[in-house]
Amino acid sequence: MSGSVIRFKEPGDRLAYAGAFPGSISASMLMVTEKGMAIRFETESISLLSKNASGVVGINLKEEDRVFFASVVTNEKELVLSSKGFPDKKVPLEDIKLQNRAARGKNVFMVVLGDKVSKADII
Repeated sequence: MSGSVIRFKEPGDRLAYAGAFPGSISASMLMVTEKGMAIRFETESISLLSKNASGVVGINLKEEDRVFFASVVTNEKELVLSSKGFPDKKVPLEDIKLQNRAARGKNVFMVVLGDKVSKADII
């Protein structure tokens, strides 16, 4: 859309993901936080919004946690995570059960005090 403006509800809110969802195939949305929490939910649960809407909540964050990675998942099988203190860890996406949007998610990567997820990708 030409001339689109992003509006946030609260000061400090940030855009975690913007992209087109595949309409003809089954897909889910995956979100990963800096503290190693992950949530996966059906893209169908995200309603199309008008130009003046303010978006949807994907994950219920714990205090001082932030969304680090978000992606639409179609045929990918694994989530790969790492941090400064730990090498790559592969998490099968089937281990991250589908939930409703705005839930807390599942801890998929243990981070130690002061560390955080520094790399995330789906393969």
